[in-house]
Amino acid sequence: MKFNIKSWRNRIALVGVIIGLATTAVLGSFALAKNGNPNPKVLPPHAHPFGKSYGEWTAEWWKWHFKLPATKHPAFSLNGDNCDAGQSGKVWFLTGAFTTEVPDNEFNTIVRESCHVPTGKALFFPIINIECSTIEEEPFFLIEEGTDANVETCAASFVDGTNAVVSDLYVEFDDAPLQHLEGYRFQSPVFKFGFDDPTDNILGVDCNQLYCDDLRSVSDGYWIMLPPLSRGQHTIRFTGSFRDPQTNELFFGLDVTYELMVVGGRR
Repeated sequence: MKFNIKSWRNRIALVGVIIGLATTAVLGSFALAKNGNPNPKVLPPHAHPFGKSYGEWTAEWWKWHFKLPATKHPAFSLNGDNCDAGQSGKVWFLTGAFTTEVPDNEFNTIVRESCHVPTGKALFFPIINIECSTIEEEPFFLIEEGTDANVETCAASFVDGTNAVVSDLYVEFDDAPLQHLEGYRFQSPVFKFGFDDPTDNILGVDCNQLYCDDLRSVSDGYWIMLPPLSRGQHTIRFTGSFRDPQTNELFFGLDVTYELMVVGGRR
């Protein structure tokens, strides 16, 4: 199945995100998970930080991502500016880049050096992900009911080899590559979302022409959760791609590095 590459680049948001896990209960489960965990610095896939599963946190990330106005959206920043936009609570999200703003190279390589994260904030990011919604066009149109319902398959079809296959997965945290990334795939539940400014949204839809009051989406992809980081500089790099399942042709690739500065608190 062939896709217009430019259309893909307008639709797919790949993201670097960090989720804070700063309660005693969460840190306790993190410590217990070290035995048998191939990535002891990462919360394991079965964890429920702050009472939510990985899949549920992916929905929270997308709600945050959709809500922000496109103008000065952190997804469009090449250097990490505005990474604090819309952030609240103990979980902070970082975003990769919408590819229309990334210099033209095969894997859209960028390095962000202007993102400061407060201490005590956990971090959550998708290595690579995709969503379908009730306001987008085919093949990203979500149908919830009836014989054509595609809740389980719409986003998943771009990950599992039906319409595309995910490849080139790689994550490095403070110079240490993470292992067994195939175990970190999650689909979100169907979730409602909205725009802070319906005339300036990251999907580029015209809410003067379309009904934007009851929007729903579902996503699929690969995600990583990190507990709160120590004060100082940390590096996170993530790479992934969508490829043609028959020819291995690259539909979309991303290679993002965050040089994060964790500030405040004590060393």
